Amino acid sequence: VRGLVVALQMHKQLKSLSLAAVNLTTFGLTEVLHQFGHNKCLEELDLRHNFIKSVNPQAFAAFNANNMTLRRMDLRWNRIEESECAALSNLFTLQEKTAALATMGEGRSLRQQIRDLLDLDETEE
Repeated sequence: VRGLVVALQMHKQLKSLSLAAVNLTTFGLTEVLHQFGHNKCLEELDLRHNFIKSVNPQAFAAFNANNMTLRRMDLRWNRIEESECAALSNLFTLQEKTAALATMGEGRSLRQQIRDLLDLDETEE
């Protein structure tokens, strides 16, 4: 994580970052969010296929307060519970929620969209 932190500090205008399948853990994500606080233009953060179990609410809230441009954070294929995803969605700003609602799937409930993003079957609870 230390090398990544240095790289993030050097790229203050980064708009898209993929950390897919890099064995990132909950601790690693927290460090990334803390160190990425200076970036005010990140639009996409791809965190698919990692070992993230939860997202530190304080770290995400601090990151999200500085970065008003984040439109997509892909957490598919991690170990995050559905309830954690719902709580995380509450941390987005009203502006981001409005943008997210504008792109919601036709006729699909928020619950179904979360399930789709997490790649869960209907039978999994």
